[in-house]
Amino acid sequence: MQQNTAFDDIKKDYGVGEYFFKHYAGQWFGTENVSQEQLNKVRNNPLTNTWFSYGLSTNQRGRWFAQCMLQYMSKNPKRYLDVGCGYGGFMVAFHEIGLDVYGFDLDSRLVAFSRSNLKDFGVDSGRVQIGDILNTEFLAHLKTFDIITANDVIEHVNDVDLALKHMAGLLNPSGILLLQIPNKDYVGFISKDGHYHLFGITLLRRKDAKKYYQMVFGDDYTVGEYYEIDYYINKLSQYNCYATLLPPIYAQKGIVPILMGFLITFPGLIYFWLKSNKPVFSMKLLVTVNYFGYVIAFLVDGFLSLLSKEKKEAFRKKYTRDFWLIMATKRQ
Repeated sequence: MQQNTAFDDIKKDYGVGEYFFKHYAGQWFGTENVSQEQLNKVRNNPLTNTWFSYGLSTNQRGRWFAQCMLQYMSKNPKRYLDVGCGYGGFMVAFHEIGLDVYGFDLDSRLVAFSRSNLKDFGVDSGRVQIGDILNTEFLAHLKTFDIITANDVIEHVNDVDLALKHMAGLLNPSGILLLQIPNKDYVGFISKDGHYHLFGITLLRRKDAKKYYQMVFGDDYTVGEYYEIDYYINKLSQYNCYATLLPPIYAQKGIVPILMGFLITFPGLIYFWLKSNKPVFSMKLLVTVNYFGYVIAFLVDGFLSLLSKEKKEAFRKKYTRDFWLIMATKRQ
């Protein structure tokens, strides 16, 4: 195969193979032969760079996650499933530590990326399928697993309760389900959410968030309802799992950067009102009302956090963690 002029640097930086990179470059640029100028154009735009880098970093993210989860695994796990496998990096990572890996995704485009990624590492592309965690007939053919992951997936599911029930049902006894979920109340997501860089959208219920998104971008909104952490833990407990919040696997911001992030939301609100006529006035007003409700809650909870260790931990969990990492262990 002819080497892409940018391939060596990409491979080194992101740990991806040639099949995957050529597939990825073809999707983004319409050609496998990408120039540095083309790459710079994408990377110089904050929103496009977020999504471009997210896909390329799939193996990096998967490897880091797998290494961090080794301490929670049983001695001899064999079968691994990635729900919403995306670009396939988690499957690559768990393959590299010796598991028999499988995955599925609703998006046929992402399934194709996963297959290209697995091909670079000698894994049968048939291990990845187009499938839906809400589809009982599809799930009946999968058997059961020792480890299941769903990273940045559950917030895109239309029926979270049913999805959790199905994932718990796919676990072997003592198997573990690992969920990574964005925290809607994280200070950094108020100024701009992790998906679309929109001010205050995580503060809205889904029906309003969808209207807000469509006013700005005009296309389909793919994020579902955001819930509090206790919702997920309580639901999993109902489905014969012991669920707990794990420590973060990435460095978290200290209290001073969190407070600075909170203060930045005020000019962020002003910019939100002044920058354009999208969204319309009524939606801007709704976002603003929800924003000031958030501000009051942040200040009250911040004051209460000074009174006890329990309140301090509750404050940190609610406002300073960008992602929650939940582990659910199937009871015997």
